[in-house]
Amino acid sequence: MEVTIKILYRKIILICIIFLSTLIFLDNLSGLNMYNSPNIWVAFLLNLFVVFLSLLFNGIDFVTMLLFCIVILLVPLMIQYFTGASYGILNLNIIQLKMPELFEYTFTYSAIFLLLSIVFNFKDNEYLLINKVKIRSSNYSIYFNNAIAIIFTIVAFPRLGFSTNAESRFDMLLPGHAWNQLVIVGLLFNLPYLKKRSVKITYLFVIFWFLIDGERADITGLFLGLFIYYIMTHSLSKNMWKIVLLIFILLFILIILNNIAAVRNRTAISNSLYSLLVTPTISDVGYLLNVAIDYLGNYGPLHGKILISNFWSAIPLSNTIGFTDIINAANYMNPGGEPFLAEPIMDFGKYGVVIIAFLDFLIFRFFVEFKNKFFKLEFLLLLCSIPRIVWYGRSYVYTGIIFFIPVLFIVNVIINKKGSEIDADL
Repeated sequence: MEVTIKILYRKIILICIIFLSTLIFLDNLSGLNMYNSPNIWVAFLLNLFVVFLSLLFNGIDFVTMLLFCIVILLVPLMIQYFTGASYGILNLNIIQLKMPELFEYTFTYSAIFLLLSIVFNFKDNEYLLINKVKIRSSNYSIYFNNAIAIIFTIVAFPRLGFSTNAESRFDMLLPGHAWNQLVIVGLLFNLPYLKKRSVKITYLFVIFWFLIDGERADITGLFLGLFIYYIMTHSLSKNMWKIVLLIFILLFILIILNNIAAVRNRTAISNSLYSLLVTPTISDVGYLLNVAIDYLGNYGPLHGKILISNFWSAIPLSNTIGFTDIINAANYMNPGGEPFLAEPIMDFGKYGVVIIAFLDFLIFRFFVEFKNKFFKLEFLLLLCSIPRIVWYGRSYVYTGIIFFIPVLFIVNVIINKKGSEIDADL
């Protein structure tokens, strides 16, 4: 009873802090709209503060990592705005940086999402699902999942070697898209058996093949997801030194992943903090977020066109006109990617950001509501796809959630049943 009251008090205090932060942000808007440097810094720090509040309440979990990956896009934009030097197309400064809108939309989404996560106990349900639900498989299904991961690694990236051409890099052996997501699904089905030699070899093969082909989003997501999963399943909240050690290891991995882009693009390798802050992917996606705002100002809202396209594109063999096609048609330079907030901004403007914050939370909250093996696998895919969702759009993950996991889950159930019958006959 006493613990429950303490948690309730903590929630109330954090909710009050979020509302107070919102009032400060609104009071700061007039100066922000005039591009006053102090007001820009206040808006930036308030966005970071929301992530800090999530870390304070939720710890290192899905919500914190999602908000972090959204807010981190503001870093290269800030560097570009104040120094005039960042990376790639953002560095060319072709489109005026829409600083007021960038901060307002990001803060609006993050504050609403965090508030909802606190009120509706996302963290508690997340921890119960991760820690209480066990995934058990037979050796037959483990070998099958390994085979799926290996086969579709080659299907997704048939050309082994660094490539500067994104189109050739994603020239898959099968029609459609998102087969690389099926690889991640296959790995996650075998996550509880990572100590097995065959599973370790499969993980190493996939990571090696993806990185040699210059594919960092899936591997970054996999590392981040496993990092969060490890923290939640090993009760590290009281072992801060272990968390700090893991964070340093993770930063080292991210520096390596960052330099893979440099190798692929034939540019100089750098281990500097500046290189990490303006990492190619974050800079490119930050630029595209600015493009989405510029598009809205120039052409008006699309009234749900991208949202509908995202749902259709969940079908693996589909070919729809989405964010990339729309900005290409408007003659924007496009380095590739689809920022998480681009769809609501371009579809419905400011109100779209508010609406999508509620819709996204309802969807993500749904996956931690049911405590069973199927939904644990669904949530693990979300957990290991945060960078891909935030930086490359929702459609890839929709494909995995709606098609790949259900199909593979049914096949695993059948294989486990048949495997038990075979073992019984021996």
